[in-house]
Amino acid sequence: MVNQHSEDIFQEEYVLINQERNRRATITTPPNGSVRPMAEWEELEAITISWDTYKTALSQIVKHAQKECKVYINCPGPASDVKEELASVGVSYGENVIFLENQDFNTAWIRDYGPNSAYTNDVDSLIMVDWIYNRKERAEDDALPEHIATVLDVPIYETAEGDSRLLATGGNFMTDGIETGFSSKLVLNENIKKTEEEIDQIMSDFLGVNNYIKFDTLVYDGIHHIDMHMKLLDEERIIFGEYPEGKGDHDIIEANIEYLLASQKNAFGEPYEIIRIPMPPDLHGEYPGDNGKGSFNTYTNALFINKTILVPTYESVHNKVYDAEALRIWREAMPGYNIVGINSNALIRAYGAIHCITKEIGAKDPIRIVFQRIKDQDELQPEGYPLIAKVQHRFGIDQVNLYYREKGSTEYDFVEMDLFDKEEQLYEAAIPSFIDHGTVEYYVQAIAKSGKRMQRPQPAPVAYCDFDVTLKTSVADVQQDIFKQNAFPNPSNHLVCIPVNLTSRIIGDLSLIDIHGRIVETIHSGSFPSGDTKYFTNVSRYPTGVYTLRFSSQHGVNSQKLVVKN
Repeated sequence: MVNQHSEDIFQEEYVLINQERNRRATITTPPNGSVRPMAEWEELEAITISWDTYKTALSQIVKHAQKECKVYINCPGPASDVKEELASVGVSYGENVIFLENQDFNTAWIRDYGPNSAYTNDVDSLIMVDWIYNRKERAEDDALPEHIATVLDVPIYETAEGDSRLLATGGNFMTDGIETGFSSKLVLNENIKKTEEEIDQIMSDFLGVNNYIKFDTLVYDGIHHIDMHMKLLDEERIIFGEYPEGKGDHDIIEANIEYLLASQKNAFGEPYEIIRIPMPPDLHGEYPGDNGKGSFNTYTNALFINKTILVPTYESVHNKVYDAEALRIWREAMPGYNIVGINSNALIRAYGAIHCITKEIGAKDPIRIVFQRIKDQDELQPEGYPLIAKVQHRFGIDQVNLYYREKGSTEYDFVEMDLFDKEEQLYEAAIPSFIDHGTVEYYVQAIAKSGKRMQRPQPAPVAYCDFDVTLKTSVADVQQDIFKQNAFPNPSNHLVCIPVNLTSRIIGDLSLIDIHGRIVETIHSGSFPSGDTKYFTNVSRYPTGVYTLRFSSQHGVNSQKLVVKN
């Protein structure tokens, strides 16, 4: 069976059907100055969809997306027709839904032919970059990005002429929002008159992609688009679909992952973290290649919309367990995000899902926050757990805060981050070493000089990054009973006695820490004898509040709370 999304590739040696397209609104030379591709998890102004064929799924996308951003609907006729169809399935709409009437397009697959959002000078100005669409007889699809750019009043750059001509599809491209891009080798096959170096140069000139990673194409994925089996979650993590051994495209996906881990590093110079999610069987319980059957069902073909992530589901007897597991994996990987499943059975038969029928439009006034996640800790860090964040806004940043808490706590503490590299707009701070075992949850908040605020992750404080603290003790019983007897009196407004119990002599520090993780007093530093020893501090000089008594050494950290009431 032939479907519209899996037609033969339109190779460059064919005569372009769309040679007469109107390019008056486009720019066919690369942007001046630096350009940066937008990652899908960044702040969105809108998404856009084309109202055609898959209206049940499109209606659900409108329902959920309008709560997060604007939704531009390309209507094939009067807006009233689309409004009636939305109403017929019980989807109401508000001012965030914008109907673009009488738009010319061929298909719903706007991911592939829609414009790519990018920025000049990292965050200064939103632009759009458009490739020549690689499908035959879809000239109207190929021309639609110009209309979208006109509506949004955003300049659009096209790889359409001379040495810059490039055929590509959006479903076969992802980026980390810095300078790395990902595609399958389809992009090489559909531009056979160009060398790989020439293709890489076009991607660098127009999108700022200076590290272009290309994976082997899959056998059973008829369109060879990477969004059908992988998804970038952030600069460091990629979720890959996983087939059972011997099923579907198991071997090629695993080989691509091995290639990635062996030859590529993320933006911070570390190996990518790989998260696995099942590739489920189809409605009949079959995988691609089983008896010549099996749909290419996938959970990676998902869509970020600010604080919400839309995930394809299949809701059949065979797939209910798979759906539940996939949603659990998404929620565990992206805690605090609103994870919504949308039935994609009709879409998947045409080799597509939620990502394929949507396209992001970046915010025109973004605050950009980028940082490397803090790794799990098994050694004492007396100066805390440092974090460096690149924080940018076109009008400048007023303040950056690093919020943190122990898992299970309802309240966050915070430290203000200091600007230490003005040119690179880098800020630094450290989360105090306030626990010796447990999980620390944290996020970064930025406030622009314009007053705008943004968090990373976006849904913070309900969303967060985290790391585990499991400090090793090389002498197990040395640290275990240090505070066998609690400090007293507690609460106190004067002299406090702090009993310390050790089974052997060690070198360490006994400190009083305030709620922000700052050392307000080093009570004793150096040698601590074995046995029971009492140390004293006068807390009458300190403001009322909750403090921490912390004993740290090469063997680990012990702590207890001390309440000061003056």
